[in-house]
Amino acid sequence: MSTFQQRKEHEVVSELNHNSSQALYAQLEEIIREAIENGNWLPGEAIPSERELSRIYQLSRMTVRRTIDALVTDGLLYRVDGKGTFVSDPKVSFQALTLDGLREQALQMGHASSASLLGIEKVLAQKKIAGVLKIAPETPVFLIERVHFVKDVPLAMHRSYIPCDVCPELQEDDLINTSLYGILKDKYGVSMTRARETLESTLASTRESLLLHVKSGSPMLLLRIAVFDSTDRPVEYVKVVFRGDKVQLHLNI
Repeated sequence: MSTFQQRKEHEVVSELNHNSSQALYAQLEEIIREAIENGNWLPGEAIPSERELSRIYQLSRMTVRRTIDALVTDGLLYRVDGKGTFVSDPKVSFQALTLDGLREQALQMGHASSASLLGIEKVLAQKKIAGVLKIAPETPVFLIERVHFVKDVPLAMHRSYIPCDVCPELQEDDLINTSLYGILKDKYGVSMTRARETLESTLASTRESLLLHVKSGSPMLLLRIAVFDSTDRPVEYVKVVFRGDKVQLHLNI
């Protein structure tokens, strides 16, 4: 056994409690998570193979594989065919309950960030969207769709609904090189002052999976945001779908 393999085994070894009500695969998952969080295993490093973990912990290969599958799904590990399983880069953290855009937050954290504008079109507000925006159903609204990238990796799909009477010429504005909130403030005199957000888990749709480079049905985070102007009028309804394997959201309470 190589010195590298011995070091990796030493760093992962921790006793499993066979008398615990907690399942053995869940205990192993906690041990591996702790090794990653403590920096024993760094991003890009290989972890012991399923065979080695089975031998170390006297577990079946099926139990070990179940643990590794869960950690891969959660984005902590990734597999490379023919080479093994490796530690993923840390998830990108975004601050929820803030009016700072995703691009601005990423830049503040030192990440190379960009956005791709999928399109902007006029649609008729469905009942739920109209309810959030306090407008009548079938009122014209702008639908803006973007995909946000960090380090050229697609992390989130952003859908924004804004009543057309708030910014009637928005389709003519430069949404590629200028921030939406900057346009609303400078051109239309609309300043965003507060937001109400709700967070839930969801699964990637077929379209989202294609745009975000994940499998259809992959775990995602869905953030719904109602944004209010200085008169406390709701002027934007936002739905942002984040990749669950790449993003974590922070909430300040």
